[in-house]
Amino acid sequence: MTAHDPADVSPSLGPESLTRAFAVLADTRRRAAVRYLHRYPSLSLPTLADGVAEREANAPLRDIDPDEVREVYLSLYHTHVPALEDASVVTYDQECDWVTRRDTCQCELVYAVFESAPSPPDDVRFG
Repeated sequence: MTAHDPADVSPSLGPESLTRAFAVLADTRRRAAVRYLHRYPSLSLPTLADGVAEREANAPLRDIDPDEVREVYLSLYHTHVPALEDASVVTYDQECDWVTRRDTCQCELVYAVFESAPSPPDDVRFG
């Protein structure tokens, strides 16, 4: 990942933007999705679900129960991608089932926070 300096983020972003960035990163599955989208900025939702499932299971896709991958897909579809879209981090084309990382100040702020904060263990839950 490329390093982002929080000082490089637009000064017009206020405390609400920082709160939204932390809310986006508060969930383990969203952090995994953000990490994957940083590497692959435009991909199908099933591909994103595969990548997130691999990270969560710490195993290759072939070793993961298809029902678990389906559960990841459904949670991304119903909960996490909409949250990322609401936070202006991604756009989602439902017709094509395609997720694309946005190039916005909010997206840059999320990545700056993500990369500058120490990584908690994946089992740590916030809120």
